[in-house]
Amino acid sequence: MNGLAAGLTSTAAVCAGAIAIGWAVAGALVPRGSRTERLAWGFAAGFAIVAASASLAFSVGLEPGWLPFLLLAFPAVAVARLVKLRPPRQSTFDERKPSRRPSVVLLLLLAAGVAIYALRALTEPMWANDYVAIWGLKGKTFFFERGMPERLFQWSALSFSHPEYPLGLPLLYAGLAFLAGRW
Repeated sequence: MNGLAAGLTSTAAVCAGAIAIGWAVAGALVPRGSRTERLAWGFAAGFAIVAASASLAFSVGLEPGWLPFLLLAFPAVAVARLVKLRPPRQSTFDERKPSRRPSVVLLLLLAAGVAIYALRALTEPMWANDYVAIWGLKGKTFFFERGMPERLFQWSALSFSHPEYPLGLPLLYAGLAFLAGRW
């Protein structure tokens, strides 16, 4: 397997694992029967745990990677299995079956939005300004430094990277790279 295929495979495996953990955590948030909503919350929860694992490793001096991820994932899944939100009560106002027409229209609008965003995202390469100068720079620095060096936030020469921006996305990039074992 060449370098690109190996990188894509390891990244896909890490993403699948994060989403599986997130799916288990999202079970506490989403009532039964709503698989698509649970998948969306699982996606968010899983990747939040990945980003938090990098932050945890930096904070307590652990080697970033699987250990901090598992230290966050196992308790999150355990708590999710113990605590479940109750589904909302069914409304008794209108017992008629709702029309499917608005759902189809909204689904088509959603699909069009996703397609347009995917086209836009794929036509702007990873070396676009925001990636190179802000999110990717910080994430790559976190990965290779195995921490958050102060120079990213204090040196005036690096002010183009917007030190005031939130660190969630760079921590996610670094966390994914730590779990995949490569940038």
